[in-house]
Amino acid sequence: MILILSKKTGVLRAITTFSPTGYFLYRGQPMGFEYEMLKRLANGLNVQLEMVMVKNVDSVIPMLNRGEGDIIAMGYTIMGNRKEEVSFTNPFLITHQSLIQKKPNNWRKMTADNIKKHLATDIIDLLQDTVSVRKNTSYYMRLSDISNELGDTIYIDILPGETTDEESIKLVADGKIKYTVIDNNIASIHKSYFPNIDVSTPISLSQRIAWAVRKNSPDLLAKINEGLAIIKKKPDYNVIYKKYFKNRHQFNKRLVSDYYTETTGRISKYDDIVKKYAIDLGWDWRLIKALVFQESQFDPNNKSWTGASGLMQLMPETAKELGVTDTNDPDQNIKAGIKYLKQMYDYWPEIPDS
Repeated sequence: MILILSKKTGVLRAITTFSPTGYFLYRGQPMGFEYEMLKRLANGLNVQLEMVMVKNVDSVIPMLNRGEGDIIAMGYTIMGNRKEEVSFTNPFLITHQSLIQKKPNNWRKMTADNIKKHLATDIIDLLQDTVSVRKNTSYYMRLSDISNELGDTIYIDILPGETTDEESIKLVADGKIKYTVIDNNIASIHKSYFPNIDVSTPISLSQRIAWAVRKNSPDLLAKINEGLAIIKKKPDYNVIYKKYFKNRHQFNKRLVSDYYTETTGRISKYDDIVKKYAIDLGWDWRLIKALVFQESQFDPNNKSWTGASGLMQLMPETAKELGVTDTNDPDQNIKAGIKYLKQMYDYWPEIPDS
């Protein structure tokens, strides 16, 4: 069976957003539950994986149907109206929606029962009140359904499509909005970082989480379902899930790290050195950082069996020719490595595809 992917043959293009559970960069390395699942899927399909990033979740289905990606991979809730536009994979997670609300300011000095008295503990408590969510989400649909079911109004404050689940939670924690709604598996891990929020009030019954492909891609859908079934049967599936949704210590460690790229813009402590010398080469400095990570995993003392050493894995003769006296010195190694790249780039101005 030949899979018809996007315009690139042999590449699976996954449309997703940055999030501290699904896909993110940490110390220059791509990580996340969605990412690790996708890597295993791509390996099983014998194709390369390419991440297609979006900031506005409202654009993911149009992007998919325009052929700008092959799969929406961001923990999508299976919904009837979405089925009209995309085909869902078999679900790989079950969760429910939770109300996110802020505890009283002095909650640490209160008993659990007293805290509960200040919170909305039933969906009825939301009637004639305001909940803030993005419009084209399962959260918006659920709040609309609740209003219809109860014959009364929950006022919905529309957040911009660029607002992530994590940013919505922070808005509640900071007291900027009163309520929002997030999938419970995401809300629960964030509670460890924002201890002043409560996520215990359910808003929905169990809901199925899946990925999605174009409706005219039945062969790809079948292969993805086959791959997901294999992945879920392996022991490391639960290990991956717990790594991103249960390990609170590592989650908090990433969010406060200087090298959690989504919030700090930094990749490693060598960013400034790379930026300084990348100007001479004319490349995006992040491309060079990816090369540095691939070569040495940001370890300046890394040495290969061939004798290459340092952040950019310079061979002894090359280092000598470029005037390097200490290959373990980050500044010298990166400067020389970029200089060598420029020499090669200038020597071969055009390389035909093989």
